[in-house]
Amino acid sequence: MTALLEKALNEASGLPEVEQDKVATLVLEELSRARILAGIERGEAAIREGRTCTQAEAKERMARWLK
Repeated sequence: MTALLEKALNEASGLPEVEQDKVATLVLEELSRARILAGIERGEAAIREGRTCTQAEAKERMARWLK
């Protein structure tokens, strides 16, 4: 469990269970969103650094992986 999730759940522990579930759901959704944005940032960094390949190269790599 991440520190953010733990903190949110601890803060929500005094709330009714339904509200605790809402808090947990919200935190998990935000963590998921943060992971997606981090992945996009890694992709953008790869483009800036020239760590890309052509579609043909990608097809060739995938063909080797899928053997």
